[in-house]
Amino acid sequence: MRLGSIRLDVVESYGSYDPPKEAAKLVVSLLDTVPKSLYVGLAQVCLTDASVLSRAKRRRKTTQKSRVGETLAVYWPSSIRESARIEIFVDKVLDQLPPTLRRVEFIRELVIADVLFHELGHHVQAKARVRLRRNKEETFADNIAAKLLRRLINRKYRFLKPLIAVAKMGLDMRDKLMMSRKDERR
Repeated sequence: MRLGSIRLDVVESYGSYDPPKEAAKLVVSLLDTVPKSLYVGLAQVCLTDASVLSRAKRRRKTTQKSRVGETLAVYWPSSIRESARIEIFVDKVLDQLPPTLRRVEFIRELVIADVLFHELGHHVQAKARVRLRRNKEETFADNIAAKLLRRLINRKYRFLKPLIAVAKMGLDMRDKLMMSRKDERR
């Protein structure tokens, strides 16, 4: 699949994994909510599963110094031989969810969007040639992902904002209650 005037291919390459229907179309629709300037220079988003990774590839280090086999997705910056690309291990991303929530398209979309947008954050950083410490690289990518997720929700799921606000308040109250219980135990 090709996105607009900028050539960005979204490809699927699965081994033994049976992906959700139209995963590539989902990624294309997510990328449509992102400003095109953020993915200039990115050649491909590959949707795959961990079963296609050989032992050597699983043990290979990412630019963030973690092993490919331990990540949900990988951003590969451009080199002399290859253009920049993102690999998303769809099976690992969706395994974070309980089986009942995997069936909810909205939840699936948000989980995949979070991972995709995080990797786009690494692309933005690499493109801008910003040198940061490893933990700051992750924070930078997380901040880009949060901004793009807010943009996605504002554009596509605006009607859910009140529900999200109520859920956030409930989670905040739960966290405060848990903290107060910890303090009482001391």
